[in-house]
Amino acid sequence: MTPQMTLAERQAIIDRIINTQPDDFVQAVRDAGLDPAVDLAFIDLSGADLSRADLQDANLEGVNFRDVKFQDFHGEVRANLSGACLRGAFLSAVNLQDIELSRADLRYADLSNSCLDDTYLKFANLEGANLTNAEMKGVYLSGANLKNANLSGADLTYTSGEASLERADLNGANLSGANLEGANLESANLSNADLSGADLSDANLRCASLKDTKINEATKLDDKWRLVWEIINKQAAGKDLSHKDLSDADLSYANLSGACLVSSDLLRTDLRNANLSYANLSDADLTKTQLRDANLEGVNLENARCHRVRLPEKYGKVHPQNWQADWYLEESNIELRRLLTEVIPTQKWQADWYLKESNTELRRLLIEVIPTEKLQPQWLLSEPNSEIRRSLIQRIGYTRIANQLQAVELDSWQEYTLLKIEAKVDVEPIHILKMTCPSTKSIHTLRVPPNLQTAREAIRWVNWDIDPQEFSVQT
Repeated sequence: MTPQMTLAERQAIIDRIINTQPDDFVQAVRDAGLDPAVDLAFIDLSGADLSRADLQDANLEGVNFRDVKFQDFHGEVRANLSGACLRGAFLSAVNLQDIELSRADLRYADLSNSCLDDTYLKFANLEGANLTNAEMKGVYLSGANLKNANLSGADLTYTSGEASLERADLNGANLSGANLEGANLESANLSNADLSGADLSDANLRCASLKDTKINEATKLDDKWRLVWEIINKQAAGKDLSHKDLSDADLSYANLSGACLVSSDLLRTDLRNANLSYANLSDADLTKTQLRDANLEGVNLENARCHRVRLPEKYGKVHPQNWQADWYLEESNIELRRLLTEVIPTQKWQADWYLKESNTELRRLLIEVIPTEKLQPQWLLSEPNSEIRRSLIQRIGYTRIANQLQAVELDSWQEYTLLKIEAKVDVEPIHILKMTCPSTKSIHTLRVPPNLQTAREAIRWVNWDIDPQEFSVQT
């Protein structure tokens, strides 16, 4: 931020710029001696033309955007606000159609009555934002955080393209009266969300969490997903669910003890941690069903299918919790091997089985079930699949990786050390900031961008561009 300049002084400069209606607002701000990346926070930009503005990663916290233009008359030139900080910004009734807002911080922003049709909000943070009555047709919200956001009355129907809320976190969001017809909510978290009176006709709810979601008689929900909601939130123990389509449903932690699931479709169903004790799953389709940590005491798996393959007789005669890990090596059918990774307890798995496995999907599953202490950083050097490498990195941790793959020290500052792993184990080079607690000597590691070359640069990146010498209290 420009030194020794008050908010009022900055506002006066911005007002003069807005009145001159420059072709390039951002350049005009620079010409006036301000930094558009930081000096626009809490400024009133009412009526400004930002159609050509590149404000990527700028701090726009608390800004008033009333009547701001974000695109030209023909909609061909648009502002770029990806990664911008817009916490608490006033964007009510503003036209943001087609605007790039991916990764933007919009926590507690007022977007009520705004137009967000086809707007890019992937991985944006909209926690607590006000989106009441917003037009959101075809909006891209994949991976966005919408915890406790208010979307009551919002229109997320599909026209040219479906509204994408895939993997969005809508925990506690208010979606009462929202129009979500045809929306893509695959793998979305709708726990504790209010869907009273919402229209979810033809919505894609594959793998979506409906735990403690509030619905009422006015909620429009396809029969399949209403049944899934009932299983998760009401008493399902002993329930007759034979011949039901429960494919792709998130039924984790559901109580299905004693339930009749004869010939039910459980294709890709998530039953992790579910209570299936004494449930009847005979003739059920268990293809890619997730059963890890489920209670399978007394379960009936007679003639259950796994990718059109009947379970071998020994599977039905032996309690699932007593299935042997050695069966994995004996089994030639890939789907049955996958089922074994779901059911057999973690402690029974051997590390070298990962090295012997040629199937990519099964290697990925083995990474999840082999005990963490048995996973070896050296596997990163020979694993060809980038997603599996990332899973290995996540489970092993950067501390062990740095130690065992002989990370090179690039720089140090006080108790901080910047390390680089020379071995090619990820798409980008791995730079790690290592922090040693002065009092306990415990070590913490954090991955930082590979363009950082000094420890102080890395510390500034971790602490939102605050130089470590400016810390009032060191931790």
